Amino acid sequence: MSARPGAKVLMLGDAVVASKIDPGEYTIMKISHHGSGHNNYLTARDNRMSDAKIKISDGVLKNAVRFFYFVRAKKYVISASPSEGSPNPHVTTILGIYIAIVEACIPGRNRPPPPNTPVDVYLTNKFPTNTLQGFGSFLFNPDDTQYTSLRDENQVEYALPPGQNSRDIISRLDFNNFDTYMRIWLLKPDVPYGTIPIYDQDPPTSQWMRYTTNDFLASAAQTLVSKQTSSTTAPANSGPTPSKRRRKS
Repeated sequence: MSARPGAKVLMLGDAVVASKIDPGEYTIMKISHHGSGHNNYLTARDNRMSDAKIKISDGVLKNAVRFFYFVRAKKYVISASPSEGSPNPHVTTILGIYIAIVEACIPGRNRPPPPNTPVDVYLTNKFPTNTLQGFGSFLFNPDDTQYTSLRDENQVEYALPPGQNSRDIISRLDFNNFDTYMRIWLLKPDVPYGTIPIYDQDPPTSQWMRYTTNDFLASAAQTLVSKQTSSTTAPANSGPTPSKRRRKS
């Protein structure tokens, strides 16, 4: 990765959200591998998008939101190769960045100052299918994600810094507001790994392609078709049903 002279760059490794780093703002935050340090994706059988729900284990989303709330960047570069056999980056990393940005932009917050938005998130994994499906489900299916899984499990409230009003943020996390806060860029399939320039303005289309809200919509539509097809063709006893966690009292 290369950046312009004078840029403030933070280089981080795996399980970044467990790191103890002083609050600060950076030009670029480079995250190796996946970031969240936890392999939790979707509740669907075999980690596939068959029930359009996201569940986050206790503490993981909390750690991600709190970390990215206080340690910020204008551009996030999440490095992961699809050849590793793992669909990194983790959806919790993208969710953590997104929720933290939205939370910090709510009027009346005194610390830290609101970030410059939208922030840019660069994914060097050229085929982050699970991650984008999961994040798209969060944006486009609030009844199945943020209001069902996250609210029932008290995860959004649990994730926010102490004293914050979670009701303010929950209403801002949907598809209509996404472009205001974040832009996602994918490295093109024919671009080799190596030195990847990150630019002050939009990156060149010869290297990067933007993953837009239309791409999220197309992915969500394809997921719905696949889900309906599998539900009509799968046998009655096609496998074990994921167990439901009991809500803490």
